[in-house]
Amino acid sequence: DFTMNRLKNLSIYHKVLTVTVSTVLLLGGFLGYITLEALNEMNDRQIEKRGVEMAGHVASLVAAPILVNDIYSLGEFIHEFRSDTEDLRYLLVFDHSGRLLAHTFPTSLPKGLRNVNPIPLRTESRIIAINSDEGAIRDILVPIENGAIGYVRAGITEEPSKALIGKTTKSLLVITAAFCSLAALLGVLLSRFITAPVGHLVAAAQAIAAGNLDARAEVRTGDEIGGLAASFNEMAQELKDKE
Repeated sequence: DFTMNRLKNLSIYHKVLTVTVSTVLLLGGFLGYITLEALNEMNDRQIEKRGVEMAGHVASLVAAPILVNDIYSLGEFIHEFRSDTEDLRYLLVFDHSGRLLAHTFPTSLPKGLRNVNPIPLRTESRIIAINSDEGAIRDILVPIENGAIGYVRAGITEEPSKALIGKTTKSLLVITAAFCSLAALLGVLLSRFITAPVGHLVAAAQAIAAGNLDARAEVRTGDEIGGLAASFNEMAQELKDKE
């Protein structure tokens, strides 16, 4: 009620300006939210798609070393692959029974990591979202030859893509702020364009009320306000003619 009373007491100029700026701010915030949600959803899909493709590529290359039990070459390959891929945090390679053959950690596996995405002994891929000290990670499990040879697990970090989304969000905020500033300026101009004729009409009415029957409103436009000013002038002339 307090807010409504304050709005009722505002001048037409401030009402038009308030409505214009508020509408633009709400629209800008809504569009920004929708855009950010779409970016996050698209980013999630891209991370998972890239992770599955990457793990599948590794799976196709480690099949031969597993079959000949060349654990040394297997370890060398996954370490080199890990170091050449920025968003890849780790690789784990298992045989068909779920026995860990090689990994890219300096020593042992971090506690609990092995059971986060357990070997299913089935043929489908599986993606698990986990939180780590380095941020959010997608743990992606891919079978090697449908699980007949083994499995690969790849840990893909979301941090690089989140950093990009952060930059995009800042750019959106800057654009939204600029757009709102422009809208506020246009709101000021629109408010003045609408209220200026009304102000002249009020001034003419006050002058006539004070006894100046020669006062006339300026007819600047051909719209409703201009028509009102013309009607007012006709009324003022009739009042003068009766004197």
